[in-house]
Amino acid sequence: MMNPFQKACRYAVGLFAAFALTTHVASAWDASAFEAEALGDVKDLKPLLIVRITTVYGCHLGLVNPGVAPGLMSVMVDAKPDAEYEGILNRTPVFSSNGKHFAYGARKGEQWFVVADGKAGPKWDMILEGSLIFSEEGQHLAYVAKKGRQWFVVIDDKISAPYDEISCLPMLSQDGQHVVYGAQNKKRQFMVFDENPGPEYDYAVSVNISPDGKRVAHAAQQDSKQFVVVDGQSSPNYGGIFCESLQFSADGKHVAYAAERGVDRFVVVDGKNGPNFEGVVKNSLRLSRDGSRVAFVVRKGEKLIPMIDGKAGPEYDKAEPAMFSENGDHVAYLAGTEAERFVVVDGKAQSDFEEIAKNTLVMSSDGMRVAYGALKNGKYKMVIDGKTSGEYDAVGVPSFSPDGKHVTYRAGKNEQAIVFVDGDEVPNYIGLVCEPVFRKDGVLEFMTAEKGILYRITSKAFLPTP
Repeated sequence: MMNPFQKACRYAVGLFAAFALTTHVASAWDASAFEAEALGDVKDLKPLLIVRITTVYGCHLGLVNPGVAPGLMSVMVDAKPDAEYEGILNRTPVFSSNGKHFAYGARKGEQWFVVADGKAGPKWDMILEGSLIFSEEGQHLAYVAKKGRQWFVVIDDKISAPYDEISCLPMLSQDGQHVVYGAQNKKRQFMVFDENPGPEYDYAVSVNISPDGKRVAHAAQQDSKQFVVVDGQSSPNYGGIFCESLQFSADGKHVAYAAERGVDRFVVVDGKNGPNFEGVVKNSLRLSRDGSRVAFVVRKGEKLIPMIDGKAGPEYDKAEPAMFSENGDHVAYLAGTEAERFVVVDGKAQSDFEEIAKNTLVMSSDGMRVAYGALKNGKYKMVIDGKTSGEYDAVGVPSFSPDGKHVTYRAGKNEQAIVFVDGDEVPNYIGLVCEPVFRKDGVLEFMTAEKGILYRITSKAFLPTP
C-alpha cells in the first residue's frame, strides 16, 4: 500500500557531497527579489539518508546523520538536529503534507518508539517500516507497532486493541478525525473503521477512505469469491479485482476500480460496469476531482489505448496514465511509439521527442498550461505550452504559480544546478538542495547549501499585483 507521504515527497539517498554544486551566474533577476533565510550549519556532514521534500507548502530537508559517539545517529530537519539514538527506523523521517510536522522511529537498546516533533511516544518491540502517516495538516499521526506477538495501531497517544496481524496499513481522513485499517485475528481478516471492527472475511485488502472520512471501500475474498465492499455494501462477485485501482474521487462522492470476470477486463464506477476490454493497464485508472471524468489505459493485442470519458483514443505502443487539471476541464497524458514519445493534451499530440523526462508532466490549476522535460538529440529541454527552451544535461519537475502565469524549474548544465523562472535564470546560488516550487500562497521557494550553511530562498516577486 502506498503511504500518502510518498505521493507528496521525493526521496534521495546518498552523500551530502552530492549537494556541493558549482556556482552559476545569474542573468535576469536582481538578487533583491529574493530573500535568503539561514537555517543552520550542515558542513562536514555525511548523512546516511537524505529526504528532500518539495510540495506546494514549501521545501524541507531531512537528514539521518551518524552521531558524535560511535554507534549513535540522529535526525536533522532543516539543519536543526534532534537527539541521538542507537538506531533510526528505515524510511523515516516522514513529514506532514504541509511540512510543519515530522516523525521518525528511533531505538534505545532493544526498544523502539516514535519521535513526533521532538516528543517520544510509548516503547515497542518493533515499529513497522512504512507505517508512519500524518493527517493532511499534521495534527494527527498513526503507525503500526508490535509488542510480543501482538500488533497494534497507534493514533496519536491512543493504542488500538491487539491483533495477530495488521493486513492493511492505517489510512487517515484529511482532518485526521477518522481512521481505517485492516487487521487479522485467528486467520480471519476484517477492516477496523474508527475502532469498530467490520465483518470477517478470508481476506480483506486494499482499503481506502474518502478524504472527508465519511466513506470506506476495500476488496475482500470469501469462499474463493472476490468482491468490493463500499460503505458496508458488497458488490457482485468478480473473478479478480485490480486492488491498486480502488479509489475515491477527491470530493468523496464517487468510487471506482478495475475488475475482471472470465476473459473480460472492465472499470466499475459507482457500482456500474463499463465496457469489456482485453486488459486494463495496472495503476492507470484516474478520476477527476469531482469524479465526473474517468480515464484509464486498455490493451488491445500489443497496442495500448487511452480511454477518456468512455471514448477510445488512438492506438499507441506506449501510453501512460492520464492527468486531469484541478478543475477537470483538461486532460493530458504521455504516449508514443517504440522510437518516439510525445504529450497529448485534450486529444492533440505535441511535438515528438526521444524521451519525456520521468514524472515531469504538470498542468496549471486551470489546465490552460502544460509543462514537462523532454530529451531531443541527447539534450534535455523544458517544454512549456508546446514550446521548447534551453539545452540541459538534466531537468527537474516544473511548478506553475497558483494563477498559472509563471513557471519555475530546475535544470542541470555543465555540472551546475540552475533555477529558472519563466525561462530566465535566478540569482547566484550554490548547491541546490530542493526543487524550486511555487507555494499555494504564490511565493517561490527553494533551498540551497552554500559554504556549509543551509538556506531557504523565497521570493514574492511573482505574486499577482493587487
